[in-house]
Amino acid sequence: MSDFYYTLLKSFLKETDMEKLRLRFLVSLIEIQNVERGSIWIKENDHYLCVEAVGKESSIVKSFRLGPDKRSIVGWVIENKERTIADPRHDKRSNHEIEDQLNIKNTMILCFPLLHENGEIYGALEILDTSSEPDMTKTDQDHLNKIQDIVDIGSLALSNAIRYNRQKEKIEDMQRTIDGIREEKGLVDQSPTLQDIMEIVRNYAALEQPVLITGEDGTEKEFIARQVHNQSARKDKLFHVVNCNIIPHFLLHNELFGNQKKDVEEPGVFEKMNGGTVFLNEIDSLPLDAQAGIVKLIEHGSVRRAGGKRSKKIDVRIIAGTAKDLEELVDQKGFERKLFQRLSILTIDIPPLHKRGEHICSMINYFLWKGTLLTDTPEKKVSAEAMELLNSHTWPGNTKEVKTFSNRLLNVSTRGEYITSEDILEYFKEMDFPDSHPHSAPSTPKKLDGIRFGDYSWEKLEKEYVLYILKKNRGNISKAAKDAAIKRSTFVSRMKRLDISRFEYDQDEC
Repeated sequence: MSDFYYTLLKSFLKETDMEKLRLRFLVSLIEIQNVERGSIWIKENDHYLCVEAVGKESSIVKSFRLGPDKRSIVGWVIENKERTIADPRHDKRSNHEIEDQLNIKNTMILCFPLLHENGEIYGALEILDTSSEPDMTKTDQDHLNKIQDIVDIGSLALSNAIRYNRQKEKIEDMQRTIDGIREEKGLVDQSPTLQDIMEIVRNYAALEQPVLITGEDGTEKEFIARQVHNQSARKDKLFHVVNCNIIPHFLLHNELFGNQKKDVEEPGVFEKMNGGTVFLNEIDSLPLDAQAGIVKLIEHGSVRRAGGKRSKKIDVRIIAGTAKDLEELVDQKGFERKLFQRLSILTIDIPPLHKRGEHICSMINYFLWKGTLLTDTPEKKVSAEAMELLNSHTWPGNTKEVKTFSNRLLNVSTRGEYITSEDILEYFKEMDFPDSHPHSAPSTPKKLDGIRFGDYSWEKLEKEYVLYILKKNRGNISKAAKDAAIKRSTFVSRMKRLDISRFEYDQDEC
């Protein structure tokens, strides 16, 4: 092997940046073959996607996607696992959808399969001649074998780069997921109601008074309490949750305030969390003596252990959560009036899902996306018809029910690419779907992914869809175009026509 080829192949193997490697790989072969064009195609499921193109009019080819029903030289090479020489003007395997868009026509194509280390074909590389009289001396077997050696080495280098970048993306995705789980920002992004509540949270976080969070079971009261803490000056201190309905009444007082005996000193939760925040979930379950102790803590900033003679000064912020009507409990002598008065100064009410007027699709897609990353399972997609069915369910368990349902949805086996309404009805027979009953009449206009069609012009509807698909793919235009089943260039063209920036997607809801 000459020094030139050795240096070239060494440069391939050292490069880990996939885009730089693809370009170097392609340009090197074009220069060796002394032709004008080249392209690299990757197989994605049953489609072929052009990921790199060089030469005049390369923008027409790059990002072009060939479907399984479209004949092409690329498809033939990948499926037959062998290189080929073709004249696209006369070869029946040629894809004229691409050729017809080119002003300067290709006159000869050399196409080589790209292989992983295990011999599996993952794509194809095309070297394209546009001269009226192609140099046939560069198609003899000895020359082609030399080109094949370069393609094989470059192919392996590209395979390694693809693996490296996929692993890198996987790690980055996992980190984003972990960050998202910590902040649950993704959940807020899916709900206009939660976004409004977060405005209240930001205001309350700057204060020190207790906060009362009300809402049905499953409405993410703990999540909101955590957000108040995380955005407050106490964010670097501890946040602790006490589920008052779980701990037996006779233990609750000692659990919260501690216990003082002759030989034993047991600090309670409030002492341990000094400087931080304590969230008392289901505070309506607290016995009255413990409620009186919390009034003293709020008013005087002190607690006294059971059996103790002295009070101890502490600094703890109290956030309480309940699904009950505390004012009604006060009237029934089941809750301390003073505590209710102290807690009700700053209140946050979380409405149940069925009263929010929000479409459930964004929340389900969010939990599916998160579950897919955490479990390293293939992406699950829910059909529009199935989403419409799910939107008819009242979700009495609120966000918690949606989360549990979405986790179960990850295990649903499907016959096609999408989870259908039939799959939902088959796997979730215990759920009530009014729209699935043949004689039930819809009470509201038909909706799809949060859109009431009667309220939209065609242009507005198209813009909503583009924003939705961008949001779903986190602003990645290539992935959004793939989801929309159109070419990337077409998708970008529609974005420009609709005056949509790639960064605008996070301002609009599904």
